[in-house]
Amino acid sequence: MNKILFFVTMTIVSCQISTSKPKLTMTNDQLVEAMIELYTAKAAANLSNVEYRDSLMDLYYVQIAKKMGKPVQEIESNFNELLKVPDSLVMIQNRAMDTIREWQNLRLSGGKKTVTDTLVNKDVPK
Repeated sequence: MNKILFFVTMTIVSCQISTSKPKLTMTNDQLVEAMIELYTAKAAANLSNVEYRDSLMDLYYVQIAKKMGKPVQEIESNFNELLKVPDSLVMIQNRAMDTIREWQNLRLSGGKKTVTDTLVNKDVPK
């Protein structure tokens, strides 16, 4: 009897576990672009004096938000939501890194395209 009660309880509990999708307000392309900007800002901040890094990153976040046309809180919220779905996060990170590598190759070869012109695996327009 205890086994049946345990099985029923576990079934009820497992049905109540939420499998909802993350609430993302940005497209994959926007997330990739924001991640590229964050990687770039982090690299630039690491080149600066240690005493100024935190305040410098705050300024970079504001600049990234202006460039993206989104509030800093919305960008942070989207990245926090992405943490809930590791597969999607890895996909976004891989696209960002592939785009950065492509951008570096273009710059080294004298190409004129910008990072956003060369987003790897861009979303298909709907």
